[in-house]
Amino acid sequence: MTRRQRPSLPAVLGLGVLVTVSTAACAPAHSGAAAVVGDTRISTAEVQGSARAVIAEKAAASTDAAAGTASTGTRTDQDGVVQREQLRRKVLGVVAAEAAREKGVSVTPGDVDARIAAVVKAAGQQGLTEQMVQAEIAPKDLKAFVHDLVLEEKLAEALVPGAADDQAVRDKRSQALGAAFAQTARRLGVSVNPRFGSWDPTKVEIAAPGLLAGPQGDSSLRS
Repeated sequence: MTRRQRPSLPAVLGLGVLVTVSTAACAPAHSGAAAVVGDTRISTAEVQGSARAVIAEKAAASTDAAAGTASTGTRTDQDGVVQREQLRRKVLGVVAAEAAREKGVSVTPGDVDARIAAVVKAAGQQGLTEQMVQAEIAPKDLKAFVHDLVLEEKLAEALVPGAADDQAVRDKRSQALGAAFAQTARRLGVSVNPRFGSWDPTKVEIAAPGLLAGPQGDSSLRS
């Protein structure tokens, strides 16, 4: 889940990935799960825990801003909106991990720690905290978020070699990642519990319950 001189933590996971959406309101596969990706179940409790932490952090930041400290962005109070975004990231994280595995790409704990340390060195601990609030990253999810960020960067480099500052290369990497994710998601099969909404493959997001998403079918983190 921005481009400035100091390293930043992006808010978005996903590059046009398409997933299969379940429409059964009480499908057995969703018992206790917010989504199922292949053999991986993403629990409702996990998603709700991340969402509660994000909302609490944003509320605290909003209070600080009102008291005269630096603003950390627009507050998001709607549980459903936050939950859907947290679920979307977790779903795409599983898809990205499988796509990377197929290409022999991996990330070590040292890679994750180094990226976080680089942000802290450039922006300070407070700067990191502010960026996490803006990007709606729960403290407990920071390392997983950065892991997915670094993994996606490495996968992109493996798919399309070239200079990272070359816009043409970056565009090709985005397209290649989207294609790789789409293929992986189709093979794994992904279903979302309708309680959290339905997957919109055209917007790469979970539409709110009751809203029509794009046609069903197989439907990242950037620095």
